[in-house]
Amino acid sequence: MAEKYKTKYVAEVSIVAHEFWVAIFKDKKGSQHIRQITKADAWKYDVQVGLFVELELRPYNSCKILKVVSRPL
Repeated sequence: MAEKYKTKYVAEVSIVAHEFWVAIFKDKKGSQHIRQITKADAWKYDVQVGLFVELELRPYNSCKILKVVSRPL
C-alpha cells in the first residue's frame, strides 16, 4: 500500500445531510480534511456524532477506522 495510506490520524465523527458519516481531522501541516466512513465501519464501531476515532486514509476520499479513542457523554 502507498506510504500516504499508512499514516494514522485522530478524527472527530460527524454526519452530513442526515445520511453520510464523515471523519474530520487536521494533518501535520494544519490543513483540515474530511473523509467518508464506510457503512460497514459505521455499524461495526457504532459511530455517533462527537465520537473520536483513530483512522487510516483509503483511496476515493474514504477512510478505515482502526479503533475508538473516546465516546461522547
